[in-house]
Amino acid sequence: MKYIISFLFLVLFLNFYSFGQNKFKSKFEFNFVQYGDNLIMVDPGPNWKGYNINKNAIQTSYIIEKERVNKICYGLGVSYLNFQGYHGINVFANIENPERNKKISPLFESRIGYSKIWNQYKGGTNSVVAQLNMGIRVKIKEKVTSGFFIGMQIGQQSLICPIGLSVKF
Repeated sequence: MKYIISFLFLVLFLNFYSFGQNKFKSKFEFNFVQYGDNLIMVDPGPNWKGYNINKNAIQTSYIIEKERVNKICYGLGVSYLNFQGYHGINVFANIENPERNKKISPLFESRIGYSKIWNQYKGGTNSVVAQLNMGIRVKIKEKVTSGFFIGMQIGQQSLICPIGLSVKF
C-alpha cells in the first residue's frame, strides 16, 4: 500500500510540473504484462529462492513528453508494477515517433531505464530495463490521442510482453 501512495504522489507532482510548462504533454498507460521466459538458466544452490520474475503483471505508467513537430518525441516516465503480489517500480526514458495529422497513425516507441521489484529476495532485485513497442495511435480530439501497442521488454533476467492502452493529452 505504501508503494501505491508514493507512486500517486509522484504522479501528481510530475503532472503539476508538466502542465506548468506549456510545451510538454502527459501520457497515461495501462498495460497487461505477459510473462515470457527467463533469459538465464540457474543451477539452484542452497540459497536460491527462484527466478526474479515468473508471473504475469499489471503495469500503470505516467510519462511526460516533450513533443517537437515532425521530429522525435522524448520524455521521462515512471511505472508501478504488480506481479501478482510482488510490487515494483520502473523509471525510464522514453523515445517515440511524432504524431501525424491523420486520424490513425503508426506508433513506435523505445524505452530504457531502471527497475526495482520487491520480490522473494531480501531487499528486492534491481535491473536495467529495455523495451520496444509498436502499435497504432488514434487521434480522438485535436490535442488528445489514444494508442494501442504490444511490445517486448528485457529486464530482471526475463523476457516479458506488455500489451497496453495509452492516452496522451
